[in-house]
Amino acid sequence: MRSAGLLILFDVMHQADTGGAFPPVGQVELSVAAIARHYDVSRSHVLSVLRDIEAAGWIEKGPRDGVWILLPALQADIRIFYGITYLGLIRATEMAFERLEAKKAG
Repeated sequence: MRSAGLLILFDVMHQADTGGAFPPVGQVELSVAAIARHYDVSRSHVLSVLRDIEAAGWIEKGPRDGVWILLPALQADIRIFYGITYLGLIRATEMAFERLEAKKAG
């Protein structure tokens, strides 16, 4: 995705969050203008990012303008993303401790 694309994706998920399972699935009303102002990008750029997210199969246009539907594929893929990210952090921490222990022993 282009500049701010990942941030826009996370913003969409945050706006759809109702306190249940995360990331949420279901409808969310988005203000393209507000998102554009927040990330200092054009409205056309935000719409382009939303189309990219739609092409990935994560969202689809809702029943009226400004409404998008977050799909189960987004929930599944984001959970995998976070899982891999946290596993990487855990492994990096393990490696750091191994190096510290080696320094103490050596």
